[in-house]
Amino acid sequence: MASNLYESIDQHSRDIRLVKLHPSIQQSSAISCTLLRESLENPPTYSALSYVWGDIRDTVPLTVSGYELHVTKNLQAALKRLRQPENTLLLWVDSICINQSNIPERNHQVGQMRDIYRSAVKVLVWLGEERDNSVQGMQLVEALSKDYLLYERLDGQGNKPGAESVLEYSISSLLGQHDNVRGWKALNSILERPYWRRVWVYQEFVVARDIVIMCGPQQMSSAAFAHAFLQWDKMKRAVLATDLGPIQDSINSEFLDGSEAPMIKFISHQLYLSGNYDNIGPGYDLPSLVLSSVHLNSTDPRDKVFALLGVDDVRDIPIEPKYEQSPAEIYTDFAWKIVKYKRELDFLCYAGIGVPQALPMLDIPSWVPDLRMDEVRCRYNNFQTVPRPSKYSASGQSEAVIHFVDNRVLKVSGIIAASISQVVGAGDVVGVAPDWAKINSWRVATCQDQRDAAYPTGVTMWQAFFRTMIADGSGHGGGPADFVDTNDAEDFYDLARGFMLWWGVGCPNYQQTAQVLQEHNLSGFAAAFAAWDGSVPDGESLTDETLLEPFLGRQDSVKRLPWPEKEIVSINNTWLTKYWQRHQDVFAGGKAYFFTQNGFIGLGPHNLQRDDVICVIPGCGMPVVLRAVKAHYELVGSCYVYGMMKGEIMKATRDGMPKDQVLEIW
Repeated sequence: MASNLYESIDQHSRDIRLVKLHPSIQQSSAISCTLLRESLENPPTYSALSYVWGDIRDTVPLTVSGYELHVTKNLQAALKRLRQPENTLLLWVDSICINQSNIPERNHQVGQMRDIYRSAVKVLVWLGEERDNSVQGMQLVEALSKDYLLYERLDGQGNKPGAESVLEYSISSLLGQHDNVRGWKALNSILERPYWRRVWVYQEFVVARDIVIMCGPQQMSSAAFAHAFLQWDKMKRAVLATDLGPIQDSINSEFLDGSEAPMIKFISHQLYLSGNYDNIGPGYDLPSLVLSSVHLNSTDPRDKVFALLGVDDVRDIPIEPKYEQSPAEIYTDFAWKIVKYKRELDFLCYAGIGVPQALPMLDIPSWVPDLRMDEVRCRYNNFQTVPRPSKYSASGQSEAVIHFVDNRVLKVSGIIAASISQVVGAGDVVGVAPDWAKINSWRVATCQDQRDAAYPTGVTMWQAFFRTMIADGSGHGGGPADFVDTNDAEDFYDLARGFMLWWGVGCPNYQQTAQVLQEHNLSGFAAAFAAWDGSVPDGESLTDETLLEPFLGRQDSVKRLPWPEKEIVSINNTWLTKYWQRHQDVFAGGKAYFFTQNGFIGLGPHNLQRDDVICVIPGCGMPVVLRAVKAHYELVGSCYVYGMMKGEIMKATRDGMPKDQVLEIW
């Protein structure tokens, strides 16, 4: 029996087990190996395997130290690829080296996981067997990596023309040929493999000293993948104003925005920990790691926290693996300790009764995030997927004021900034963004029915509506945007043009309006806006700015949004691409559109109700929605309210209104 295979390990020691994989000249022959006891105090030379278990119900037998042990088919495939024809190979493999049925041992070994992978001479990443033309995908990675290294070498030698010619060659040879479509599709398939969606992989990958990525018979270093993405980023920037040629439909949005790909996150953090780059970023603390990785999968929901303990660089929250506890206990303890030890409340953006829980439902307070989120659920009720979410600072620089916290109740100081007077509508289902009819109905309720009204911050209703639709974080809510840099400004105006074009061209009266305006030599986005707004000013010398006045504000208004120099462009694909991607990011789930009693508009959880209150809580970067239940509140979720995202409410409080109060949240 497999239970007889494992001798007990002293839980006060640094002992581990390793697998000696016996050789075979026949790849099809059965796997045979021996289990050894070693110590991390003086470990032998070994490699650690990083892989996805696969279907735990579909297993095959291995012979381990004379005993039969069942493992998943994916692990069997990895071991057959790794097995040498003549020499033994010393490995650490979690499902073999840990007695999975012994809870105290699992606690002990998981606590050493960082050191196990850090001590390995190599971490062998197994992506799975060859499929979906993966050979071509790996060859594309190699080609991109070589081009990047050549570009950097020439650029470093001061040969700028030579470096640019390498980039031009990459674009023409790798983007411009129909023959490469299969390669790009294959690379997409590699990036979408389950390995990159597994939470344990994060730690196993990033603490490694050296990484070999294996896909079927092919092997490649993680550095080659990093170089490939860097080269892709150069190519992407060079062709952004055009399209991507025949490969356009072969590249998914995650690869287009490489910073969002889990592989890039893994590699960036691995480079940081290994000291290969100084500018990767600051150390990672446990809340940042857990919440930014909440979409990654785990067989055991408790591993959403435990799997990341080894890459907590700050280690200021005392949490140890305790598999005897339930997921509800672990998630509540995690949130409670963030409040107690860090006095931070940004994790509230991931919590609330507006976020659909996985089944079965957990008995947790509304302010505790259910970390069993998948990629869809984690985007349902937060705006963390919107580019540069760190630009939101609803509470300014104010620190959290904690009055009481236990495993059920959170008492904090906060400001009730508004109450919801009307919920206009919500996205239909998770993952489906609202269509033209829904967006237009929101636009009518905001900009047409209140045409002569001004937003509470002084900007036009049109501008407030646009900024809400893109969940804008470019500046305070009362006037011209406060851009970080020229790129930030360019993105903002590109999004505005794309917004006008995307929805304006869809208006029933667009063609008629365009014909009326064609003799005035106007930009395509301005004509589209005029069609959507439904009014064309009189006069023979119409300009972009006169058409855009309902959006920008009156010429004499200090709140008027300045517009860049006039561009006579009919339609620019960059604007449309940027806007549609942002639209998908903002409306990744069924968000509701609402009005407040004091004239603000916003986006929030799908299950908002009239009389829910909008609160700004010091220590939390976004406003949140609370619902009164008897003498306390329940957290519904985070929300976006233009005019409350950059500390405006905190400033108003310092000026005497509104007042902060103690909020008791269950």
